[in-house]
Amino acid sequence: MMSLTMFGLPMGVIIPMFIGIVYSIGAIVFVRVYLRDRGELMAAFLAFLISMATANIFMGLGMYTGNMIFMFLTMFAIFTGSAFLLKFPITVFPQQWRQPLFYIFLVIVLAVNVWMIVSPIPGDQMSEIAMIFMIIVNGIITGFFMIWTGIRAASKSVKIKAIGGGLGVSSCCLVSHVLFSTQVDIGLISSVFFQFIAPFLILGSVYAGRRVQNQSTTNPSQTSPVGI
Repeated sequence: MMSLTMFGLPMGVIIPMFIGIVYSIGAIVFVRVYLRDRGELMAAFLAFLISMATANIFMGLGMYTGNMIFMFLTMFAIFTGSAFLLKFPITVFPQQWRQPLFYIFLVIVLAVNVWMIVSPIPGDQMSEIAMIFMIIVNGIITGFFMIWTGIRAASKSVKIKAIGGGLGVSSCCLVSHVLFSTQVDIGLISSVFFQFIAPFLILGSVYAGRRVQNQSTTNPSQTSPVGI
């Protein structure tokens, strides 16, 4: 599939650029939501959309130009985005531990990023490391924690936001990457689909959750808990 071309460009360039544009639009739309509904869950969604938009655009530029600088920028966007995503699962820890844990993880991922830059690692191996990292940190830890938070939530609006958004994050970072790793045509095509639908799942669930929340503002049992 990656040997096919469109507009004179290989699909290996077209697909990440297209996905990056979709996520960029999603991030711009989501900023308005975040400014009205701030919280760790909303911040995690915004970090996910921005990091994936940036990573995919740089990946497409790297594939097009063959310039490794763009690949390093792709890795930087992925690793730092994952650190900010992880701020949501970190909320299980006491308040005084959260910032130190976040900064520790951020330093670790930045150190790994620098190590990848200075080490003679081929681009393919960089992509594999980033894929495994995203599967574990974003797709499993963060995505599943979002879903678990939604299942436990008493508020219907939070259930919709957390479960739908968690499915979106796991769709992109777990399902899509696992399918991509099969390296067969149906797996590659399916991986693009699951990566493409992630921002729509997030935005759709957040807007649906806000609608439910607005309809139930007079019911104290339906208000969102602090930090969500």
